[in-house]
Amino acid sequence: MSSYESNQSTLSSSSSITLSYTQLTDKEIKIILSLSKLINRIIKKNFKKNKNNLSYNKIKKDKFFSLYIHNISIYDYIYRIIKYTQIHISTLIISFVQLNNYLKKSKNYLSLNNFFNLFITSCLINAKFYEDKCCSLSIFAKVGDISIEDLKIFEFEFYHKLNFSLYIREDLYINYYNFFLSNNCSGNALDSKIGNNNNKKNSLNLIYQ
Repeated sequence: MSSYESNQSTLSSSSSITLSYTQLTDKEIKIILSLSKLINRIIKKNFKKNKNNLSYNKIKKDKFFSLYIHNISIYDYIYRIIKYTQIHISTLIISFVQLNNYLKKSKNYLSLNNFFNLFITSCLINAKFYEDKCCSLSIFAKVGDISIEDLKIFEFEFYHKLNFSLYIREDLYINYYNFFLSNNCSGNALDSKIGNNNNKKNSLNLIYQ
C-alpha cells in the first residue's frame, strides 16, 4: 500500500437510495460517532504499524479485502447503514463485537481495504439473527455498494469463520453500549489489532491492552 488513502470507489454519503428512514436520536448519533472514532483509530494505528513491519504483498488478503476504498468517511458509512437498513443501534454494536470476533478467528487486522465489506456483512447477519424484521439482501448490497453475489460470499465466509455462532452475552453488550455512549475512545493503550489478546472472558479489554 503506497498511502493510507489508497484507491477510492465512488460511494459517498449522498449516494441515492429510495427508502424512508427514521430520524436517529441524539444518543444513537453519539454512539455512531464514538464507534467511528474507535474504528478510525484502530485502522490508522494498524496502518502505521504494518507499514513498518510488513510489505504490501505480505498483507493478508482474504475475501473481504478490496483494492478500492469507498469515498466516504467511516462515520458516514456507518450512518448510511443504520439510516437505510433501519437496523437497531443494538444490532450495530453487536455487529462491531462480531467484527472483532471475525478478526480474531481469521488472525487478520482491520484496514480500510477490508472494513467496508466486513462491517456491512456483520450488520446483515446480525440483523437477520437479532431483529424481527430485516431488509433484503439486495438492500444491504445497495447500501454497501457491492453486488448481491459478493455479499452472499461474504455472508457465508463470515458465518463459517464464526462457526455459525452469533450469540453475544448480555453483560458484554451492556459493557460495549456504555463504552460507546461515553464517547471516550481516545486511549493511548488502544490495541492495534482488535481482539489481539488471550482473554477468554471476551470483555472490553479486547480493545484496550
